[in-house]
Amino acid sequence: MIPAAAATSRIASTVDLDAPGLRHGYLKLPHSTHDSAYGWIPIPITVAVGGSGPSVLLVAGNHGDEHEGQIALMKLVRSLDVAALRGRLIVLTAANYPAVMAGRRVSPLDGGRS
Repeated sequence: MIPAAAATSRIASTVDLDAPGLRHGYLKLPHSTHDSAYGWIPIPITVAVGGSGPSVLLVAGNHGDEHEGQIALMKLVRSLDVAALRGRLIVLTAANYPAVMAGRRVSPLDGGRS
């Protein structure tokens, strides 16, 4: 059975958000252009599950030119000890992937306002 939240979202994950251990992958955000109606924007995701406990979401890269949070979360992800973790940690190091890759405040795809 598909959970109700998953059934209503168009965003797909390449990693299992519930399985124990440490996994890296992408959230696939659908994005249509004149060149392709079936494209997607990758949003890097790391999920660490180390037993029962609360879930925590850490996000950086909402603005592509704010590098401190991105660097801090990447360092955290590289040093995680899942065996010491109780609960689930979800980390998005580049929430606005196009802006992060361009090093710009907003996405070059639409020039959105911050």
